Amino acid sequence: METNYDKVEQSNGGKSMRFFEYLKKQEPSKENEEARKRIYKLHQLEGSLTYIERMEIIEEGKGSMEVEFVRGELSEGMTLCFYDNQGKKSGRGEILEIYIGKGEDKGRFSEQGNKGKIIFEYWQPVTDRFWNSQYLKEFTLEK
Repeated sequence: METNYDKVEQSNGGKSMRFFEYLKKQEPSKENEEARKRIYKLHQLEGSLTYIERMEIIEEGKGSMEVEFVRGELSEGMTLCFYDNQGKKSGRGEILEIYIGKGEDKGRFSEQGNKGKIIFEYWQPVTDRFWNSQYLKEFTLEK
């Protein structure tokens, strides 16, 4: 069965575009094909999926990110797994606070389809691409 990676959408600075269009700008290579497969798999996995639009450090060990809640539910205290633009794990952390919508109303959990802000604690070690992470999933033990 052939997989159509073109149908996976990618968030790009607040503008959604098809994943294929995003990678089209890059030279074809084995690395890019492997990245496509990893990102496609992230979209297929059960559980939450959140696009990270922007991240910034608040203080050592603590950060903030603007996000789009795509699927599932995130809640305060949940352990997170961050992924970079190649679909590789870039770090882990915990949600401290969630704010929903443009008015940044404090919430206890995310609402699918909305944008919001997450204050989080991150745990060392993180990769050098951590602050460029683009995907967020709840951490689950792999089987």
